[in-house]
Amino acid sequence: MRHTKKNHEELHEERGRQAGRVLASSRTRLSWEDRTSIARRLHDEIVRSGIKPGDIAAAARLGNGTKELNKLAMKADKDPKKAQLLAYPDRYYDVMKALARLTRQNVHLVVDRLTVGTSVHPTRAEQLSDVEKTMRALELLGARVDKELGLFEQYRQTFFSKREFIRRGDLRNWPFYPFDEHDMPKAPTLAELKLTKKALKALGFGSAEPSTILLKDIDKDLFDESMCEYINERLEQYQDQLEWWSKLRDGYFSFWNGDQDDYAQCIEIEALAFLPHVYVGMVFDWSAWGVSNDESAIRRYRQEALEVADQVPEIALADDTGEPRMRLPSNPDFYACDHTWLILYPDRRLTTLVPVLVQTDDCIGSHMVRCTVSKLIELQSAGYITDTPMSGYERLVQIIGERMPDGEYALVDSWLKTGRNLRFNPYLRVAEQSYEARKSRDEMFTGGRNDENG
Repeated sequence: MRHTKKNHEELHEERGRQAGRVLASSRTRLSWEDRTSIARRLHDEIVRSGIKPGDIAAAARLGNGTKELNKLAMKADKDPKKAQLLAYPDRYYDVMKALARLTRQNVHLVVDRLTVGTSVHPTRAEQLSDVEKTMRALELLGARVDKELGLFEQYRQTFFSKREFIRRGDLRNWPFYPFDEHDMPKAPTLAELKLTKKALKALGFGSAEPSTILLKDIDKDLFDESMCEYINERLEQYQDQLEWWSKLRDGYFSFWNGDQDDYAQCIEIEALAFLPHVYVGMVFDWSAWGVSNDESAIRRYRQEALEVADQVPEIALADDTGEPRMRLPSNPDFYACDHTWLILYPDRRLTTLVPVLVQTDDCIGSHMVRCTVSKLIELQSAGYITDTPMSGYERLVQIIGERMPDGEYALVDSWLKTGRNLRFNPYLRVAEQSYEARKSRDEMFTGGRNDENG
């Protein structure tokens, strides 16, 4: 059976609802294993949300405020017994509900995510489907990288810097293509009516320059009915264009350029130089190509792709100047090959890091889509281009399971290497330069050089 995004979300929501009922009504104390698991996940969730612990404690109506919250949410390296974690399940549920409300998330999905694998969750780890295990593995490996590099906090700082710079008129839109003010629709003018100088003079415009007179400012009673209809039509078109442009402009304040949930269009491939990423390979969604039921066409496209399979992008690391570079093939056909990367990226609400796929496309531009259970199911029918045919999903499982000689996961190693470039992104780099300038200035007041006093 082909599952849809909706029924998978409904399944997780129902699991979270059942787990929530257990937490809210159970009189059984949580085991140390359960409370440790939930407390650590809660701590990570709170940190990623950026919400002050005091605000969460108040929203959860904890009697002792953050003091009690510290017994419900705990860092991974702390001893649960020394932290004196509470055993009452309802208190954990109160914090989850408060967190979901403050971050505008579905409370049942939050509960499902934070309790999976514990005794309060209706599904045990061994009962998870193969796709759910893959999804969970991606999240766990991403959390390990985030813990070591502090990527989520860097993304948050980047977001706020980006928003501030754009409000000041900055045209950059990292990691998307730069914003161009010339794209703003021009207000229609009298010149568009293409009237003769004689007609203009007869209407009372005299020697005025038609291109400086806006249609919205003229007296339409001067024109006949058909011309009035045309003027109204042009003004309506302009309004529609302006609304579209404003909507596009507002999207530049975000990390997700696009209207669809968990989908963004036209990301700059060069921006991957700054993002924690690993190259997956060429992954073709045959249904999008319209050949999912045509075996001969699939074989033909696979053969064409195999001929350029060696033209792959290299993982970007910081060069001698500290500036990361993405080394891409010069072949113009490169973008038509559905090259795919797996990156760590903030979700739309900027509450956590999530695994995301970035893919080239010569028609709509490179785009990215969040990894979800439903997306992984779609990849089961997508083709990964290699000598031995396999699906895009099988390729992801292969990447997740690959180990280094020292036993470390290869995916973690790649994300760590490339993730260190995030601090060099355009917005954080400017913020760092500003910080260094202020630090240098302030040295004269803190024991540094002071020319005035010799």
